[in-house]
Amino acid sequence: MTAIANLWLQIVFRPAHNFRHAPSRPPFLAPRVRPRRRASSRRRGLGCASLGLQSAGAIDTHTHFYDPKRPQGVPWPPKNDAILYRPVYPTEFVQLGKPLGITETVVVEASPWLEDNQWVLDLAKDHPCIRGVVGNIKPGTDDFASHLKRFAKHPLFRGIRVGVWEPSLLTSATVLRDLRRLADHNLSLDVLTGPDKLPDVALLAGTIPTLRIVVDHCANVRVDGNAPPGRMARRFAGLRAASESLHESFRAR
Repeated sequence: MTAIANLWLQIVFRPAHNFRHAPSRPPFLAPRVRPRRRASSRRRGLGCASLGLQSAGAIDTHTHFYDPKRPQGVPWPPKNDAILYRPVYPTEFVQLGKPLGITETVVVEASPWLEDNQWVLDLAKDHPCIRGVVGNIKPGTDDFASHLKRFAKHPLFRGIRVGVWEPSLLTSATVLRDLRRLADHNLSLDVLTGPDKLPDVALLAGTIPTLRIVVDHCANVRVDGNAPPGRMARRFAGLRAASESLHESFRAR
């Protein structure tokens, strides 16, 4: 684990047993986070506000909230997932996290449905434990600029997430144009990828130096206490390339 962690300049997410020593707020949140709101009498008894949060603790930088029981359902998780396919709300997050000192979170929107970005932002009104939202707006589409302008007005909207198994982020001029727009709004790009694709992420960071990039799930590296198999060598090379190239624009969580 130590060898892997040393390949990254900064790991935003830390194991639960070490949350006492985690920074109180990730650096990428600092520019636009609003001051802590005091729960109004209308919200006392609702969600996070009902659980008596007094001061900021550690922040879980990657959670998902959704409700398959909504009239429109959800595109993810699938119905055949017996563990995940159920309503998941911030109240449960606080109940689980508070004993560990984890009191706030950044929501990463997994749904590609545009209005689900608004659904999570609306959820934050009654759940002040939500300190940021990473949305899901696909770059390279005709409506990206207007959608970004709409959601960027919200102070909790922190960026968007993409997957690098989608059409290349480096060969499409329209995608690069939209990612520059993202950087111009001082918003971040979450990248869902594997270690073997990190050289592409490093190249993207070099192409748009002002774009903050967050690698989700620590690039999906399998950490089980055993030495990685030989086929993992090129993946670790990808991690090294990213850590050497991305400098302050790179975060992993």
